[in-house]
Amino acid sequence: MGYEVVSRFYDRDRDRYVDPGQPCPALSEETAARLVRAGCLVAAPAARKPKRGRKDAGAGDPPDAPPSECTVGLGKIQAPAEPVVSIDEAMLHLRVDGYDETSLIQALVEAATAQAEAYCRRRFVTQRWRLTLGAFPDGAIVLPHPPLASVESVAYVDTGGVLQNIAPTDYVVRSNESPGEVVPAYGATWPSARAEADAVRVEFTCGYGGAATVPHSIRRAVLLIVGTLYANRETVAPVAMQPVPHAAEWLLGPYRVARFAA
Repeated sequence: MGYEVVSRFYDRDRDRYVDPGQPCPALSEETAARLVRAGCLVAAPAARKPKRGRKDAGAGDPPDAPPSECTVGLGKIQAPAEPVVSIDEAMLHLRVDGYDETSLIQALVEAATAQAEAYCRRRFVTQRWRLTLGAFPDGAIVLPHPPLASVESVAYVDTGGVLQNIAPTDYVVRSNESPGEVVPAYGATWPSARAEADAVRVEFTCGYGGAATVPHSIRRAVLLIVGTLYANRETVAPVAMQPVPHAAEWLLGPYRVARFAA
């Protein structure tokens, strides 16, 4: 039977997320059935039988329907304390003497950093994020934006509607993985969460540390991107432009995460 992806889910066999509109990967019958129950998949149109009274966007799901483990929310709750490269470093790289374009250069540093982070699927300077899920996964909770520095809390809404914090002794943080993971401790399992959005909440810190601790190659790549953006300020350029300059790609390549983590 064919399926349509209607809500984002994590494909553990291929270490990636699958978004609505993308082709559904080959799944075992057990996995497909679980994702259908979670609301992530529906039968392909040719095989799907119409359901009377069903509404769009999941609004018609019955109140007691199981939550979708594929419902993922991600938000930054603490920004980096400093940029990965300073304005003075950028000005020196650009060979700019005056401070008339400080605001422009600062904006270019921010844009270049975002571009490099997206390419590497990492975050560079220490920052704090919150990941929310519709339910606990069968195994590991995969945390985006490596390197993972620490996990501050793992919380969930229990079946009675009360927010509970899981004791750190009941889970293991795999910070050496890229991306990092949180798994139940030996002999423990994830508890039962209430069937509601954002029932599971993980707060974590990621990044290498301060700007000075970010690998030198990454910092040089950000400066190269800044230089490209500074020299080409329009969407139309006299020569073809790459989303990430080739020299920057070479510098960032060793740090690019192969598994989905952005």
